[in-house]
Amino acid sequence: MKILLVNPATKKDRLEKPGEYKGSSMFRYPKLGTLAVAGVTPARHEIEILDETVDILDFTKRYDVVGISAVTALAKRAYEIAAEFKKTGALTVIGGCHATLMPGEASGYVDSVVVGQAESLWPKLLSDLEAGRERVLKIYSDNGAGDPAMLAGKPFPARFKEGHPGYAAGHVLSAIRGCSKKCDFCSIHSFFGGRVYKRPVDEVCGELSGLGSFIINLVDDNIFSDPAYAKELFRAVKKFNKHWLFQASVDAVRDRRLMRILAEAGAKGVFVGFETVSAKNLLDVNKKHNRVDEFRRVIDVFHDFGIVVEAGMMFGFDDDDPSVFEATYDFFYRANLDLMQIATVTPMPGTAFYERMHKQGRIISSDWDDFDCKKVVIEPLKMTSGQLRDGTDWLRKNFYSLSSILKRGACNFFKLGVVGTLGYFLRGNLGFRKNHSLGLDYPP
Repeated sequence: MKILLVNPATKKDRLEKPGEYKGSSMFRYPKLGTLAVAGVTPARHEIEILDETVDILDFTKRYDVVGISAVTALAKRAYEIAAEFKKTGALTVIGGCHATLMPGEASGYVDSVVVGQAESLWPKLLSDLEAGRERVLKIYSDNGAGDPAMLAGKPFPARFKEGHPGYAAGHVLSAIRGCSKKCDFCSIHSFFGGRVYKRPVDEVCGELSGLGSFIINLVDDNIFSDPAYAKELFRAVKKFNKHWLFQASVDAVRDRRLMRILAEAGAKGVFVGFETVSAKNLLDVNKKHNRVDEFRRVIDVFHDFGIVVEAGMMFGFDDDDPSVFEATYDFFYRANLDLMQIATVTPMPGTAFYERMHKQGRIISSDWDDFDCKKVVIEPLKMTSGQLRDGTDWLRKNFYSLSSILKRGACNFFKLGVVGTLGYFLRGNLGFRKNHSLGLDYPP
């Protein structure tokens, strides 16, 4: 069969003319979800992957199956793509976070919905289709997939999409899925049901041995969900001499042995969900492991080990008033934070936060296009929607001003070194600055 896998993009991010990619390529990687699905697709099928940030879809082209993966902000675009390919007779399938948490809605737009982790479900769907289209189920579900060893023995993700013009250099990799934390706003907890899934370390090393680039973007949400596993993993991968970009919770810095192992393995950048500089906000959304009075120390410890820190920050929580933007800027400017993702609080469907906002009648948009972490979709308590929008714009402009970049870079140079400062700090700051100046949706 001829199969197409699609990663949709917002209208702002979508490629319009061949070769004219929008914004900085530093943040643009192939999506590992579609690479993994391609990897478990039997070799007898012909498979193609198209990403709307670097490719233009041809809706006249015929496929037997079109699979689409989408987060909430891309759900409507995914449904549009499905509708177009349905006209050609293709069997349309949707998976990913939004479809998993909203399968009833998604099933109204496609022929079949994949709920949960797709590697075990996709081959069954294709087998059913080969036996006859009437055999294809409306919903394929892993039913929560509680087996922590379910990732063992799976074929490696396909790599043919990596290296496409418009993408960042490097490889995307996964080793440990899910997160042990239970933050109310996070769809990761809802998607994985609070479970953590680990690949055998020898299988990760087997995959890594075939990856030529020295940059590895470990896309897993929190390596500190299992500290013992993280230590085993990074001890094992040290021999490959890679640069690692990873994600971790703030409490990772309390484990100095892990920090040393990370540094020795080549860790260069970490994304940390600080979220807010308000202790009350953190308690309200059940992120109790974050302590604002420790944030400066968290940044300092990562810097001590030569690791660039990117903070995930959200605005519009109930304790936020118009002063929060300047307070956040001052806090992280003094702390010499390297990078900041700046987002508005967005209640993703399937999360406890969404349910609370819905019950309070504070969700002011039902258009999934608005759930891109930039637009305002809830009514703030202590400021207007306009103040929230303008405040995040102000923060982006000022944090990524040239004077701010120069000051923070100069202060961090001796800890981050030439490679960390020029290769990751400076390129990251200029990438965010460029994307924000263009009003792009990716990253938030």
